[in-house]
This record gives sequence, C-alpha cells and structure tokens, in this order.
Amino acid sequence: MTVKQIKVGVSPITNQIFVGYVNKKGDTWTTKQDATTEILFAVAQHAIEFGKPIILSEESACGKFYEKYKITVEQIGEPK
Repeated sequence: MTVKQIKVGVSPITNQIFVGYVNKKGDTWTTKQDATTEILFAVAQHAIEFGKPIILSEESACGKFYEKYKITVEQIGEPK
C-alpha cells in the first residue's frame, strides 16, 4: 500500500494556494482545499522565528542553481 502525498499548488487563475491530492499522473487535482491564509500565516511565523530573510533557490535549465525569491517579514502588530 502506498501513502498518498499531499500536494501544494497555486491556482494561476485565482492565486489561491491549495492543498490536496492529485491523480497518479500528477496533472489533475482529485481533492483540494483552499489553504491560502493558513499557509501565509505559517510562512510569516516561520520567517519571524528564522530571524533573517529566507532565500529560495531554483535549478535552471542548465542545471545550475540561482536565487529566485527573497522572503522578508515584518511584524506590525500585537494581539490586544
């Protein structure tokens, strides 16, 4: 028995972040749920605890890695 892996993706139409399962070919969602707010809060909390900008790299077509994104978070308020 194989364990289904949860996938995360961004809708190119709505820009929502979805989590769920895809078919065996990996090209169609079988079930999905909007998790945009939860994921963004988790990334923000992670970045604050990390304490410095997060640099994300990606592999280019020629096999070299390059820095693609820089995530910085600034906390602007405290719960009242």
